[in-house]
Amino acid sequence: MVSQSMLQYLDSAGSFEERVATFVCRLIVYLFYMVSLIYYRTKHVYQAVKRGEFFEISGIRVPRKWTEDWQEAVSLALTLALVVMFFLEPILSCLQHTEGLGIFTQRCPQANDTREPYEILSMIAIMLIFTLAADTATVSTRLSSWLLVAGHVLPDLGLALLACGFLVLTFGSSVAASLGNPEDFQGIASCLMAFLELAINMFPASHLEQLEESFILLAAASCFRVLVVFLLMNVLIAQLTCCYKQLSVSMVGHARLRRMHKVCEAMEGIPSATFQRFIENLRLDDPVEFGEGDVGPAGGIQVLEPGNLHPTNVDTIRRMGGNPKNPFPPEDEDLTEAERCQRLFKMYQKAVKKITSQGHSSDDKPPAPKAVTSRTTFGMTPEEAKDGGD
Repeated sequence: MVSQSMLQYLDSAGSFEERVATFVCRLIVYLFYMVSLIYYRTKHVYQAVKRGEFFEISGIRVPRKWTEDWQEAVSLALTLALVVMFFLEPILSCLQHTEGLGIFTQRCPQANDTREPYEILSMIAIMLIFTLAADTATVSTRLSSWLLVAGHVLPDLGLALLACGFLVLTFGSSVAASLGNPEDFQGIASCLMAFLELAINMFPASHLEQLEESFILLAAASCFRVLVVFLLMNVLIAQLTCCYKQLSVSMVGHARLRRMHKVCEAMEGIPSATFQRFIENLRLDDPVEFGEGDVGPAGGIQVLEPGNLHPTNVDTIRRMGGNPKNPFPPEDEDLTEAERCQRLFKMYQKAVKKITSQGHSSDDKPPAPKAVTSRTTFGMTPEEAKDGGD
């Protein structure tokens, strides 16, 4: 981007420093970036031949990876563009023709024939590079999910553009059938171009007076603008809004999965010794402290924060003394009214049982009557009450 789009528009354009900087930047692109792209594309071909993973397109067998991953397809197109740019490089064409122009010039007459296709390929290559750079959005889950949603709503945008093109063809062909139209609406090609400019709001304001020369032409242009601006655009906005609401919820999860996929792909190229050293530096076997002197479990990464960042009135970590083999004391729970009545009834059953046992042990007192034989209001028989009391 620096060598193609920035250096040639500086105030020192054409100077020795500008020519050297342009040559160095393009040398870096060709020697490092282009060579690495060629290496990985060759590697993919070798792996596809070794595993037999090919996909036929119009009778041509290509590696399946180039068809399943859009980034590989874009990288292949970028590789081809850079290779062709290397053979059309104006600096190489002018290396032996630097008379009066200086070394590393690209303005010699011998490069005039290849300059225009080189500039077109340069524009395509820069667009492909920025397309691949969009993959860096995986570092942010929110940005990655937005890109995924944008990719899923592209078909709706395509349908809107198709409908707009149909209207342009319909009104352009209809207006071209009439004679005596203004200059901008004479012939089907001029009519199609004029209605396309009306659709994208690029029709010259100075030419709007031509529409007043024909009532039919003015009515057709007005109807076309109403259909495109008020109907198609609002339908497109409604479609995009509904699709975004439906997809945005699940796209966050897809974005996280995509980041995990990128991490797994990157880990395949990491040497095992480097990864093992990274694991050892994490010190996952060392216990992590909850606080100063309060040792916790191992297997975590400690992150320190200010003590006043998240103040707590009640300590969430409960500590109980005694033997560790003893069961942990039950936690205090908020009981409902029915549970409280049930607990009170159990206490009553215990009291009845205690009084009954004391009555049996006394000789001068008659034996106490047994518990009620019918079901209580709590739905329990005496046997169930006895079990509950125990």
